[in-house]
Amino acid sequence: MQYAYTAQASFDATHKSWFPPRCEELHGHRFTLSATAMFEEMDNGVPRGVVGIEKALDLLALEFDHKRLDDMLPGEVDTLNRMAAYFWERLAAQFATLYEVKVADGKAGCGAIRKI
Repeated sequence: MQYAYTAQASFDATHKSWFPPRCEELHGHRFTLSATAMFEEMDNGVPRGVVGIEKALDLLALEFDHKRLDDMLPGEVDTLNRMAAYFWERLAAQFATLYEVKVADGKAGCGAIRKI
């Protein structure tokens, strides 16, 4: 049987969107980053394959906290889906059992990338 383990971290960042008429001025959001990894076995009460995922999310959140998304994701449109894809790329190399990465800002909804 497979199980899912989800970890979360939050960060505050600013951006200036190019999608008029919304978000044209520099403004900030509180983002929640979550990552779900799959596991089948436990090691002393800890899901095997997901050890360290909380710390990895905390480090990503710290890297982006109080930064400008336009600078952190140069040349890319900073949509929630693009952010989720970026975080997926960063986490997938560390966690072979990664299943899903979501980024939410509480207003515009959520962007997600999922392994099928």
